[in-house]
Amino acid sequence: MDTNNTHIPSQAAELLTNGYDGVVGLRNRWGHVGPYIFTRKDELGEVIVEPRYPMAMLVRNLLKAEHGKKFGVVARGCDIRAIKELIEDNLLDAESVAFVGVVCSEEQAAECNCEKPIYEPTKCTGCWECVEKCPEDAIEISSCCPIVLPNEFDEGLASRRAIYVPYPQAVPRTYLRDAAHCLKLTDKLDCKGCSNICKAEAVIHDDQSRQEEIEVGAIVVVPGFERFLAKQKYDFGYSRYPDVVSSVEFERILSASGPFAGHVKRLSDGKEPEKIAFLQCIGSRDITCRNGYCSSVCCMYAIKEAVIAKEHLKEVDVTIFFMDLRAFGK
Repeated sequence: MDTNNTHIPSQAAELLTNGYDGVVGLRNRWGHVGPYIFTRKDELGEVIVEPRYPMAMLVRNLLKAEHGKKFGVVARGCDIRAIKELIEDNLLDAESVAFVGVVCSEEQAAECNCEKPIYEPTKCTGCWECVEKCPEDAIEISSCCPIVLPNEFDEGLASRRAIYVPYPQAVPRTYLRDAAHCLKLTDKLDCKGCSNICKAEAVIHDDQSRQEEIEVGAIVVVPGFERFLAKQKYDFGYSRYPDVVSSVEFERILSASGPFAGHVKRLSDGKEPEKIAFLQCIGSRDITCRNGYCSSVCCMYAIKEAVIAKEHLKEVDVTIFFMDLRAFGK
């Protein structure tokens, strides 16, 4: 990995050779570092990597003004992601822009609070070559690990491997290994599936859990809550019938990042349901379940889930059965 960014002038020069009209980067002119369009190869030695400058909107405005031209961009990973989002939203033409990637220093990544740091202890750049290794999308990264386990975040409705991302919004969004099931970590087998596939050589075989002290500006206390075990109410069919699910399971079914990509399906046969019933107050104010109180959240999230279910399935018939409707404030 070229952490000194010595690759930038040569890659930028190659773009100019291949017909690009210029390369957008930063340059120090008259004591001020700002954006500059490099059009000559002999200028490229003056490309400045730091400080950070937001490139996405600059590139958008440039291509809008210079319609039909092509430009290279010397950009960090965050700028590249932002520009690619503009391309996905059809606000930029993918053929009109090419990237010369900047590898951030440890100091710059810490200053920007980068969600995908490239420095130790993980080395992972977030390039996702390990996920996108097959150009035809014929195989998945999970195939590099032979261990299949229930995905806890999806309430067991989907599976994961022993090397996995715990949940979609994990920060940093890098893979971790299940110490209780990884063949390598449990010494059951000298498995090197994930090591062989990671080009960044970021897999640490002898890593151990540790505690770190960090300085923060504020602490958010989130005590959470204890979920009611639906199996306690056996007569309602949970755990006996596959299409009787808990509210958290249904939340994952509705989620775009969930096991069904947001498509509402019955677990029994994979078909779209024609009717959905929400059974409220199960275990609420029930001394046999040691719950002498109302949770104060069930009514609101049931209504929310019912609305989202109707958004996914326009013709579905949704009914909410309740003992008391207590729609507390959001």
